[in-house]
Amino acid sequence: MNSEQQNILQIANIITTGLSILGELFMIISYLKFSHKATYAMKLVNALVVSDLLYSSANILSIFPQDLPSICVTEGFLRQVGADSAAFWVVVISYSTYKQATNFDKSREKSFGKLTCLICFFSLLLAAVYVNWIFSNW
Repeated sequence: MNSEQQNILQIANIITTGLSILGELFMIISYLKFSHKATYAMKLVNALVVSDLLYSSANILSIFPQDLPSICVTEGFLRQVGADSAAFWVVVISYSTYKQATNFDKSREKSFGKLTCLICFFSLLLAAVYVNWIFSNW
């Protein structure tokens, strides 16, 4: 690709990422405004939205020069945490949907806090391993 095509792709990335961030912020604000009415499904979707917001933040960092190690590492860390946690949340949402459809149990909602801690832990752990690997191969 020539430099003009790369610039067009970078501009498209920034525009679509900006729109994505606006949508994610709208969903987060809506959730916070109506958190007193939040259902288990709303909590799960909101957790996925937060993961996507982290990933979108990494996309915004891609416009800065990549020769700066701090920006490159921050972008990689956010991208890794966002992607991993989003994948974990999709699995949790799929499993929860299946379990609720086959055997409805209101008490499953109590597991949200534990799931959040577990997903945050593993996402941060994987990102830390990734950043450590980057620094060791730099």
